[in-house]
Order: sequence, then C-alpha cells, then structure tokens
Amino acid sequence: MALQYSPEAQIVMHAASSLAGFYRKRTLTAELLLLALTQDDAVRSVWAEAADLDAVLEARFLADESPGDKDGWSAPAKRALHAAWDRAGARRRFVGPGDLLSGLAGAGGLAGDLLSRSAVAYADVDAASSAHSAAASAPGSVVLHDDSTTPMDFVVATLREVLGCTQPRAVYYMYRTHFMGKAAVGPFADAPDRVRRALQMAREAGFPLRVEVVATT
Repeated sequence: MALQYSPEAQIVMHAASSLAGFYRKRTLTAELLLLALTQDDAVRSVWAEAADLDAVLEARFLADESPGDKDGWSAPAKRALHAAWDRAGARRRFVGPGDLLSGLAGAGGLAGDLLSRSAVAYADVDAASSAHSAAASAPGSVVLHDDSTTPMDFVVATLREVLGCTQPRAVYYMYRTHFMGKAAVGPFADAPDRVRRALQMAREAGFPLRVEVVATT
C-alpha cells in the first residue's frame, strides 16, 4: 500500500512533472515537488509561508541545471519519495501530501532547507488533506468540472486568464479537476462574471467546459 499515492498526492506528482516541462527541465527535482505541493489548498491552510515560496523556487528553476539521472529523477527527489513511502507505510495508508513534505524535509538542497526553516507540522497536513477532500466549497468559489473533452492546456489557460492563477497554481487546479472530477477556485467577489467569461472563452474555442459558481447564502 505504501507504494501507492492518494489522489491528492497523484495530483501533486503530475503537477510537478508538468511543471518540469514548463520550466524546460530534464530532471524532476525536489524543488519541483515542493512547488507542486505548495499549490495544494490543504497544505496552504496549515502552512502560511507556502504561498510565498513560488518566487524563491522559480528562481532556482531558471538557473542552470546539471545533468540528471537517467530515469529523470534527481537524487534528492528519490530520497524524498522513499522517505514518503516509509512514513506512509508505517501508518498503513497511501502516500499523501504530508508524507511528501516530510520526505522532502530530509532530502537536502533548497527544498530541504526551506522546510527545515518552516513551522509546518506534517501531522497537521495529514489532517488537513483528509478534511479538505470532504469539505464543501466556499460560497463565491468558481468550480470547474471535468468533462473528459476539454484539453488540459485550455483548462490551464482559462485558470490563468480568467481566474488569475499563476502557472503552478493553474497546473495544480487542472489536475485536481481531472483526478477529483472538479476543483473549486476562489472565492471571488465577481465570481458570476468570471464564470461568464470562462464559458464564453470555451464556447468560442468549441469546448464544452463546465463551470459554475458556488451560491452565496
């Protein structure tokens, strides 16, 4: 069981892989995993610094890269994954975001340094991930639904252009929509207008994107 990933961790792993392509990196590094993890809403809910790390991590991705391992994983990333599997296995459950963060903390490099200086508690991330997956979306949020037709890159473009997401955030929400069936972004004061813009953008492109507003009470 420990070698399997929870849906939340699958989202993070796929997002990290896509971001490697976006930043034109041959190797999937510990820093890319950390960047993907810091987009997770449950992680951000218990780690206040997470939302501020994008610029720090992106600066690393823009620097020169040394040749990576043949399978595409950096040595620190491999250490982080093995540590995450061990932590999840000891708890007899799938690997989750808390396990990945804990693994990264001991992996060395920039990711390990950032985590060693943070106040994040991995047990809190475990609990937040479970609670977040069952929680109702906040009123005023914009919800995207998976329709199995609209291309992923178009969903990312919609998230960036209409919902104001950064590239890492947009990639994360795109995969959350894909794996979880839907993703809630926001809330926004002008959510209905954003939904109209998203639907117009989709219709003009010929895609059946499904978007709605979570009603306010």
